[in-house]
Amino acid sequence: MLTKKQRDLLVMIHERLAIGEVAPSFDEMRVALGLKSKSGIHRLIGCLRRTRFFRAIAKQGACITCA
Repeated sequence: MLTKKQRDLLVMIHERLAIGEVAPSFDEMRVALGLKSKSGIHRLIGCLRRTRFFRAIAKQGACITCA
């Protein structure tokens, strides 16, 4: 089960990737979700990775893709 913020973030990233754009930056995600710091985005992404909604792309550092 996802929280509202997790769902909003997942939808935002998925929509950007679906139209062929690159994933949004942490700052773009922060502004879109109305958060005050990028650490909140980091926490949300960590939760989504643990629940396997995201996965890291091998050997590309912080790159992620929707699972």
